[in-house]
Amino acid sequence: MYAKKYKLTTNAWEILALVGRYEPIFPHKVGELTTMESDRVSRAVEALVGRGLVVRNNDIADRRRVILGLTAKGHKVYEEIDAVRRTLDADMLDILSETEQAELGRLLGKLETYSRAAYTGKDAWKKILAKRGTAERPG
Repeated sequence: MYAKKYKLTTNAWEILALVGRYEPIFPHKVGELTTMESDRVSRAVEALVGRGLVVRNNDIADRRRVILGLTAKGHKVYEEIDAVRRTLDADMLDILSETEQAELGRLLGKLETYSRAAYTGKDAWKKILAKRGTAERPG
């Protein structure tokens, strides 16, 4: 859906969505909110800036830091795609009762909390494999 109409990769859309949801946001915070390595975040941000969807501004409090925000074009794309996402989410959740939706939210929150702790940092997955006694597979 994102690739054909908007010519966005999955990584680029994820970054665009985070900037749209949390702007203004620091690039390192975007990285913390994804499972992407910092180099992938940087490439996606660069592509979004190049397409005129995201803008980098200097932080007023610390001119050495950069803050990301959406351009007018970026807001338009974000709102269009997010409206579709909200519709699809609502359709999926309609099959669950209110109690089931609350339980799903609780369970997803628990998984998110764990994943933020366990999967943060370069090669975090290797620690998990080692903890579970699974040999690292090449490639």
